[in-house]
Amino acid sequence: MRTVLHAAAFAAILALAGPALARDTQPRLPASAASPVDEDLRLAYQDANDHIERGEYLQAYGALEALTGKPAFQSATSALRHATWFLMAGTAGEARDWPKARAAIEKAVAFPEADATDWQVRIQIARSSGDTADGLRSIAVMARRFPKGLTALSDEDIGRWFDRAKLETDQDLAFDFVDALLTHWTPADPFVDPFVELDGMRQIQVEGLLRQGRTAQAIAATRKISDPDVLIAMRADKRFDPLSAADPALLDPKPAALRQLAGIEALYPAHPDLLSAVDARTSALLDLNRSEEALALVEAAIARAQKDPRAFKDIDSRLGWTINLKNVALGSLGRDEEALEALETAARVPEKGKANINQTLNLAGQQMRMGRFKAALATVASVRDDRLSPYGRAVDLRITACSATQLGDLATADEALRQLRGVKLEAKRQLEDALLCRGDLDGAAAMLIERLQSPVQRNLALAGLQVAPLRPSPLPLDVTLRQRIAELCARPDVRAAIDAVGRVISYSPEDLWPPKPSAAGKAR
Repeated sequence: MRTVLHAAAFAAILALAGPALARDTQPRLPASAASPVDEDLRLAYQDANDHIERGEYLQAYGALEALTGKPAFQSATSALRHATWFLMAGTAGEARDWPKARAAIEKAVAFPEADATDWQVRIQIARSSGDTADGLRSIAVMARRFPKGLTALSDEDIGRWFDRAKLETDQDLAFDFVDALLTHWTPADPFVDPFVELDGMRQIQVEGLLRQGRTAQAIAATRKISDPDVLIAMRADKRFDPLSAADPALLDPKPAALRQLAGIEALYPAHPDLLSAVDARTSALLDLNRSEEALALVEAAIARAQKDPRAFKDIDSRLGWTINLKNVALGSLGRDEEALEALETAARVPEKGKANINQTLNLAGQQMRMGRFKAALATVASVRDDRLSPYGRAVDLRITACSATQLGDLATADEALRQLRGVKLEAKRQLEDALLCRGDLDGAAAMLIERLQSPVQRNLALAGLQVAPLRPSPLPLDVTLRQRIAELCARPDVRAAIDAVGRVISYSPEDLWPPKPSAAGKAR
C-alpha cells in the first residue's frame, strides 16, 4: 500500500510530468522530465519507474541515487532535481529505510521549489523514525515559512509533538517549537486545550523568554495564561520569580481561573455541536470548585449524546473524556461509587472505533485509589501492551506496582518497578509515585532529587509537591500518599534540593476559589 509519504512524492513528479501522465492509473516518473537529448537520464528514470511499479522501493531508490551522480543530472533543472530527491525520500520511506529517507528529504528541502509538502514529508519521516528533535525543528520551520501547511497536522498530532517537546533536553529547541506554533498556528478546535495544553506551551515560551533576558515579552506572554494549574506550577519554580517580582498578581491562580471560564463561556454558544466545548467549560467550573454546576452541565451533554449520536460532531473522540469529567465532578462531591460507575462506562466507550485505553487506565487508577487493588490489577491486565504509548506503559506499570504492593505480592511489584526503570523520561514521575506507594522513601527521595535537578523535569516535580485543599471524603490511598509526600519533603536532602530551585506552597480554599455565584446571579 502506498503511504502518504510516497503519494506526496509521486504528486510532485506528476506535476512536472504534465497532463499526459496524469491519465495513468499507476503514477510514474516522467520519461520526458530529463532533457530529450539525454538518453542516459531517460533510461535511468525508466529503470526507477519499473522498480516502483513492482514495489521494489529500495531498488528504485538505488537507481535514482545512481542517477544523481550523472553530470546530466547536475545540469538538469532545479525543479527536476528537487522532485527526484523528493521521490527518493518517498521510496526510502516506503521501504522504511529512515536514514536514506532523511538524507533525501534534507536534500529536497534545500531547493527553492521546496514547499509545505516537503516539510510535511520531513515531519512524517521524523515521526516514523523516532527523531523527535528533527520533527520539532521541522514543525517550527513549516510554521514560520508555510503556516497553512500546518493544517495537515490535526490538533491531536500537534498535541503529541508537544508531549515530546516537554521531554526535550534541548530547551532552546523546545522553546523554538512552541514559539513558532503560538505565533503562527491556529487550532482547528477552539477548545483544543485538552489535547494540546496551549497554556503549557506558553509556560515553555515564557521560560525561554526569561532565559533570553526578554522579561517584558515574558510578562506579556504570561498574561495570556489562564490555566490555574500552570500558574501554580510556575509560582513554585524559581525560574519564574522575575514575573512575581514585576507583578505579584501575574501568577495568581484564582483570577486566572475566572478568566479561563469567561473566555470559554464567550465561545461556548457558537459551538453547540462540540463536546470539546462542554469538556472545556466543565473543566473550568471544576477549577473553580463549582462541582454541582459542572456535573449538571456534563450530565446534560451525555444525555443528549445518548439520545442523538449525531448531536456532537466530535463524539467519536470526546465522549469517553466527557464521561471521565462526570467522574471527576462526582468525586469532587464525595460521590465515589457513582464516580467509579462513570469511569466504568467511559472505559467501555470506544475512542475513534478502538478500545478506549485512556479511560481503561483511568478506571484502574480510580480502583487503586479506592483500595480495590485486585480490580485495578485485572483492569490493567485487560490492556494490550502493543496499544500503549510510553507514557501509558508507565502509568500501567505504576498501577501494577502499587496495587501488587498493597496486596503483598512483592514479586509482581518488583518486576513492575524493574520495567518502570527501563522506560525513559515518561516514567520518572510514575516511578517516584510507585516508590512512595511501596513506602520506599529513600528510593522516592533519590528520584525526586534527580527530577528537581533536571531542567526538563523540575517544573513537573515541583508541581506535584504543592499542597492543595483536600476533597470531601478523600480516598484512602490519596491520604496515604499525601502523608508520605509530606514526610519526603521534610527530609533534609529533599528540602535542600527543593530550596535550591523552588518552593512548596500550601493553598487554602480561599486562595484558589472565589465565592460561588448565587442561584440568582447565575440566572442573570
